[in-house]
Amino acid sequence: MGQIIFSVDLNTNKITLANNRFHKLFSDIKTIPYSYEKDKELLEIIENAKASLQGSRIRLGRIFVNKNEQVYLFDIDKMQENVLILSGTKYNTREHLKNEEIYKLLRLLSDNLPDMLWAKDVQGKYIFANKAICDNLLMAKDTQEPIGKNDVFFAYREREKHKDKKDWHTFGELCFNSDEVVLEKMKPMRFEEYGNVKGKLLHLEVHKAPFFDEEGRLLGTVGSGRDITEEVITKNKLKEKDQLLMQQSKMAAIGEMLQNIAHQWRQPLSSISSISTSIIVQKSIDALDDEYLLSSMENLNNNAQYLSKTIDDFRDFFRPNKEKTLFDLKDVEEKVFSLISSKIKKGDIEIITDLETMEISGYKNEFIQVLINIINNAIDALMEVKGKRYIFVKSYKKNKKYIIKIKDNAGGIPSDIMTNIFEPYFTTKHQTQGTGIGLYMSEEIITKHMNGSLTARNKEFVYNNKNYKGAQFKIVLKEGN
Repeated sequence: MGQIIFSVDLNTNKITLANNRFHKLFSDIKTIPYSYEKDKELLEIIENAKASLQGSRIRLGRIFVNKNEQVYLFDIDKMQENVLILSGTKYNTREHLKNEEIYKLLRLLSDNLPDMLWAKDVQGKYIFANKAICDNLLMAKDTQEPIGKNDVFFAYREREKHKDKKDWHTFGELCFNSDEVVLEKMKPMRFEEYGNVKGKLLHLEVHKAPFFDEEGRLLGTVGSGRDITEEVITKNKLKEKDQLLMQQSKMAAIGEMLQNIAHQWRQPLSSISSISTSIIVQKSIDALDDEYLLSSMENLNNNAQYLSKTIDDFRDFFRPNKEKTLFDLKDVEEKVFSLISSKIKKGDIEIITDLETMEISGYKNEFIQVLINIINNAIDALMEVKGKRYIFVKSYKKNKKYIIKIKDNAGGIPSDIMTNIFEPYFTTKHQTQGTGIGLYMSEEIITKHMNGSLTARNKEFVYNNKNYKGAQFKIVLKEGN
């Protein structure tokens, strides 16, 4: 068959010229000029032709037309005064590849790939589909059936077959039209598309790109899709696990804090009780003078203020951070040691600090939790030490990085467990003393939330002319995060 040629006047909405090949293809059109406004088939062809010219600097376009179970390729030239010239021939993939053997090889390769491969024209109708997409998404009977049809055709057909199962085929319903995005952006793009196919959830990693002929005219889009359903399910399970661990870590932190509250309140509550009892006794024997009463009231007020400050400190610690903020490390250090001061005093532990002034970007309360986890572990280890007990905290800036080191003199971490200490649920404590998630969550916070690193090693050092060995934890954060 030779070329099919006809012209369209967009001002009058008429076909003004057509050759014999046109009349053979559109045999119901007997006379020219012909008004196409009520001819749905021709109206769609001409609208597609106009769309193919959008964004074209050379006033040339190209479309595919499906008629009588045959695909035709039409070139469109836009002339002056809103006139389009359309010339088309039968489209045969093998002819356009110029070599039947190459076509067979490409077909064989594509049909044996597990990934889905396809090509569509600018209207979203398939001009090529491999076996994977036909079998796993379109449910097409063979690789030729999709030609000239779009995704909606196959989705609707599947839903009609399974009307009693509304979730049988929902693929693409929750996703935007990525073909349109690619054609608008005119560049290769990646998407994640999902939905139900045959009643089961399918996630695809999709890559799409526009493709052109040798003269630079847009033909449509090419695409590939890889099934990543298992990867997505695994990723979601890991996310749920991390959320659970984070919640358990918070609950463990609450337990630690409640113990600290109990320690820190014991002394002031005891003082309040003693003072109030003394006032009652002295009043009962008429021995209460104004000076003693005023002194006792001041003492009571001081203890009450201390309790109130403790409540504020713990309330601030458990208040969730919604956004990253800039905070001063020295302020954080003061807050940490205020929260666990009772444990430090009870353990008779000396804190030695050497802190540079530095502002850190991150989630302040999470960072406080990290420092408390590390220092609490040091305190627990130091309880086994006879003699002087030390915790050293040092910070400095080097090569645009903030470095915080925390070490103790508790003898270090046994070498056989050093590689396991950041694993979830790993603990050397009795089950009533620890959950084994403190260091795991500390590393998660530093690496994932603050874009830094948390490492541990054993270190030998000298302090006050004495040799010591202990565990050293090192936090490294990028300046500005």
